[in-house]
Amino acid sequence: MFNVYRVSVPAQSTALISGEAHVTLLKGKGEVLGREITPGDKFKVVFSKSTPFFALKESSLKVIGGRVNVVEGSSIPDDWMKIYRTVFNMKKPLKIIVLGGTDSGKTSFITFLANKLVGDGLRVCIIDSDVGQSEVGPPTVIGLGEVKKQVTSLSEAKVIDGVFVGSTSPSGLIHRSIAAVSLLTSKAMNEAKCDVLLIDTTGWVRGAEARELKIFKALAVNPDLIIGIEKGDELSYLLRSLDLKHKVLRIKPPEKVKSRSREERKGFRGRVFKQWFRNCIEKEVNLKEFEIRGNLIFTGEKCSGEDIDLFKERIGETPLHLEVAAETLIVVLPSEERIPYEFICELRERFNVSKIKVVSSDIFNELLVAFGSKRKNFEGLGVVKEVNFEAEKIRVITSVNFSSSDKWFISFGYIKVDPSDFKEKGGISKGCI
Repeated sequence: MFNVYRVSVPAQSTALISGEAHVTLLKGKGEVLGREITPGDKFKVVFSKSTPFFALKESSLKVIGGRVNVVEGSSIPDDWMKIYRTVFNMKKPLKIIVLGGTDSGKTSFITFLANKLVGDGLRVCIIDSDVGQSEVGPPTVIGLGEVKKQVTSLSEAKVIDGVFVGSTSPSGLIHRSIAAVSLLTSKAMNEAKCDVLLIDTTGWVRGAEARELKIFKALAVNPDLIIGIEKGDELSYLLRSLDLKHKVLRIKPPEKVKSRSREERKGFRGRVFKQWFRNCIEKEVNLKEFEIRGNLIFTGEKCSGEDIDLFKERIGETPLHLEVAAETLIVVLPSEERIPYEFICELRERFNVSKIKVVSSDIFNELLVAFGSKRKNFEGLGVVKEVNFEAEKIRVITSVNFSSSDKWFISFGYIKVDPSDFKEKGGISKGCI
């Protein structure tokens, strides 16, 4: 049971509400990240996140669940309003990338800016490329959405499309992240015809791979403006590089940003996954009727019975699946049997391949997958229940409706999700299939 209580908020003060909570303004007037709140208005604060209600007049809130801390003044930095005025006066259409480290307030700032611009009658789209804490679309997906009205959370944006990256971290998959943002930028500007495109990014800003991701993402998008939310000097090296080609503005993060633990972030993902699997059922998918996107397995030529017998003779196990795709031999075994080096060398010569990938069949159990169609790059998610390698069919739990005549594709991801509660259960090596 959630606690229910009333909170008085003096004028020019802020109620910092930590979720999960449901809030109703009983009297007064205020703002949540640029969205005007009047008596009777309701909003939700999601698990592990914090939302600021700034009282323009003395106000009274009804709060169900969560925690509330009332502080003097506004939690919105003055330079956020300056950035808004700058953006409002720039020639449209505009593409804007927002950078910042973990818990720097990127998503709050984008929500604030989107609300202000929507209030001015502009068409605003969001690309959420934070695959670990995505609000526009589920985790593992870079989503494109439109903010059609002022919101308290970007999860209220209408999802237009997305691209499945397959992991909650872009590390090792930065090519997918860059391609996804480039594709969705084109869709936002050319099909959605937005006036302003705001691109949220991950808090991963340290290290060579993180730097490469941000720099090449900017090259792919060619933004009109890059906004860096700086905590200390964590963005200094990155913004110096971007300054050479792009217009860069620096702002400070809010003073009161809720830091979230790894477990809170994981819990948030579990709740979002659960929403995306509402009304899911178990279905059979014939992989021969689907394009396989982003994986090698099931895209090549199956090996002969003689080749399979060779494995049984040499290592005492019969492969469940054996194929050659893109100069790679893919071997699926019933167990985690290691293949001797001498046999590996023999297989390279026998199949004329440069690589050999050996996996056990259980890596597919509870693996997250995504489906797309000719119409949309992202139609929804699925969780693998069973694989019939001989027939090339899988059973999945999904809410995706395959009844249309569109051509469909499937992508195998790199994390596992428990179908009983849709919480993460670890993952598999990126690129192993």
